Amino acid sequence: HYIDMDKGRSRVTNPNGVRRLRRAKQNKKNNQKKKRFSVFIEWVFSVFGTCDLHVLDVAGGKGRMAIELSVDHNVPCTVVDPKISTISEHTSRRIMAYARKHRSENSTVANDEHSVLRYLHPSVRAYDEQANTAQLTAYLNSINLQFHKCIFDRDYANNYPITLERCTIIIGMHPDEATECIVDMALAKNKSFAIVPCCVFPTFFPLRRLQNGS
Repeated sequence: HYIDMDKGRSRVTNPNGVRRLRRAKQNKKNNQKKKRFSVFIEWVFSVFGTCDLHVLDVAGGKGRMAIELSVDHNVPCTVVDPKISTISEHTSRRIMAYARKHRSENSTVANDEHSVLRYLHPSVRAYDEQANTAQLTAYLNSINLQFHKCIFDRDYANNYPITLERCTIIIGMHPDEATECIVDMALAKNKSFAIVPCCVFPTFFPLRRLQNGS
């Protein structure tokens, strides 16, 4: 039994059909979310260009946007987020395929703490039993993708001065409380920045009002 919101009445239907409908709606929603990264990246390219671009992706989560920048567009990128989680198996396989294809004999081994290797899906890390961690890290280092599992605040500039100096733009897709920090850091370091803000944190800023006073 469920409520048909369009017709305003209760109707009985096949439970399997309801589940399929819910899955279809969720898949559509997920696909729309995936496109937002591509749209934002295209906008960044159109405004700032791609020449010598080096991105610092603040509050980048699992690194979906950074992975698209690095793997699909060959743009160096560093993700900063205190809650980086394991990358999906599908995306991990994409990353490894790209790394093996574009690896260089002169690739240097990145710091394991910040290497994307640490966040790849376990099944992908164990896929090539003959490749040791150093070799895999060297492969992945050719992507120029790193993860900094930390908060983006004033201390970040002291802890990662080289990364901050090397980046040419600081970006944030719904960076939550890091929004203001991105602007402050970009202005202080004379860096370009681009932000797609999210909620306004009404409990943190109860005195904020719209022009109409609401």
